[in-house]
Amino acid sequence: MGKLELLPNEIIIQCFKYLNIFDIFHSFDQLNSRFSKLIRNIPLYLNFENVRKRIFDRFCTEILLNPEMKQHIYSLNLSNKDSCGQIELFLKLFSLNEFSNLRSLSLIDIQEDDVILLKSMLPLIPQLYHCHLMYHRHLMIFNDKINETLSALPMSQLQTLSVSKLELDLTPTNQISSVTKLTINYYYYIPLSYLFKYMPMLKYLHIGKLYLNNTASIKYDNCAGHLKELIIDDFEYPFEYFEMLVKQTP
Repeated sequence: MGKLELLPNEIIIQCFKYLNIFDIFHSFDQLNSRFSKLIRNIPLYLNFENVRKRIFDRFCTEILLNPEMKQHIYSLNLSNKDSCGQIELFLKLFSLNEFSNLRSLSLIDIQEDDVILLKSMLPLIPQLYHCHLMYHRHLMIFNDKINETLSALPMSQLQTLSVSKLELDLTPTNQISSVTKLTINYYYYIPLSYLFKYMPMLKYLHIGKLYLNNTASIKYDNCAGHLKELIIDDFEYPFEYFEMLVKQTP
């Protein structure tokens, strides 16, 4: 530790970028006042996925005891998979608008109770650039719950969006989105013109499985002027449908 202490804070912070944030706190907290202060003032990219509840609880307590850490949180990843309702636990401790510099949000295995909390919190984080929303398989059949979450999502600054399902209007207020990269696992019955009208800057579109009503779902008046990459994993329709689609892309 002696040689490490000789390094300036700027170099130590660069070294921390290669370490897990939870390991950093476990190893450097309470070594001395310098390191205790330093680790609470570094950029925080929190990934709680596959993190034990004991570590999750400890770090949440750390944030509660040191509220200045909130302004250093730039990325947040919460997951209900193999956890005791991690998303709800976190959102009941903190409101998302408390993290003034939050730029990236990832929520995995979203459940119904989470939707209630998210509806009120998502509109309060317009500074969000990247968002990843994956829903629990049982919630996938309730379109209203999914749409309530998506409708609350601020779209004006968003650049990257990944959602597990899209069936109804993503932007009911007709706000123009700055999204350039969109990933949808299941895309249901929406004319593709909808995406290109409200996401005119879209450069990358990845659809896992595409469901169409008829050719009207493909024909559109709004050209995907900036689209550079289109990926459709599962397209179970006649080839002429696909031809119609690609002919209207750049």
